[in-house]
Amino acid sequence: DVGKARLILTSENIAQAGVEIEAKPPGKRHSSINLLSGGERTLVAIALLYALHSVRPAPFVVLDEVDAALDESNTLRFVELLKQMAEETQV
Repeated sequence: DVGKARLILTSENIAQAGVEIEAKPPGKRHSSINLLSGGERTLVAIALLYALHSVRPAPFVVLDEVDAALDESNTLRFVELLKQMAEETQV
């Protein structure tokens, strides 16, 4: 199970709308990102950034302490993701 997530605009007016993130990590129920652990929130944020990058790559990406809340296995996965991203973007 890979989990699911969705973005919800907080207003009908797109120019003034915020974005609410709901996520369902594998084995958990669907909930607001605020109810997830620090590591789970980080994984959701990384997934969102990578999805946006896949649709419209940026010339460079700056990340700071993204791995701070991740355990060792997820940090290794994140490093592999960065290596893939670095093939087309300066990280």
